[in-house]
Amino acid sequence: MNTLPPTARLEPIGRFEAIAGLVLVLASAVLVAIAWSGNETLMHWLTSEEGPLEWLSARAWFVIAALLLWRGPRGATLYALAALAVVFGLRELDLHKVVAHTSFLKNAFYRDPSISSADKALGGALAFGTVGIVLTGLLLGARAYLRRRLYRSSWGRVVLGAAVLLVLSKLLDRIPATLSVDYGIALETHLKAVVSLHEEWLECYVPLLYVAAAWRAPA
Repeated sequence: MNTLPPTARLEPIGRFEAIAGLVLVLASAVLVAIAWSGNETLMHWLTSEEGPLEWLSARAWFVIAALLLWRGPRGATLYALAALAVVFGLRELDLHKVVAHTSFLKNAFYRDPSISSADKALGGALAFGTVGIVLTGLLLGARAYLRRRLYRSSWGRVVLGAAVLLVLSKLLDRIPATLSVDYGIALETHLKAVVSLHEEWLECYVPLLYVAAAWRAPA
């Protein structure tokens, strides 16, 4: 696939884009059916930290980094994106809780009196480095994306759509707790299951989309 020239119009929906959308719709329908079936054993297996979605998600991020380094053009943007993928993979493996078994990315870590000053300092340094890698990867990636006008291509729309789905997965992760704590609203059991299943599925589907996108990346 070649990058569209700056003057080109929007590329029609391509096969990769169509398949990505179809899988998303079909998977969503299956997840809704599972949630309404009331099969708690299956739902727990799919949404648990040791479940297949979580396992696949973490490893897919590392595959993305490897593909970028193998197939991508050498430069600051490529290295930043590869580092970003590694950070996301480590996050899925819960290595952000490596210090005092609590996430050093949350304010509660630094307010907890049971955590030593040394651990807080280490956590702060790790958090600073993590945020730096994430911001650098996002900024350089967004700049390259816009400069090459990849949003006009079918491939580029898949990349952008995956980013939107990643943000959506984080919102879904917070919705039940936010509604319950801040507004006193408890989601109905089946609806809560739908939200939980979609959150875990999207966290797995997004890196898989990026694996496919990295393999099919334009020159």
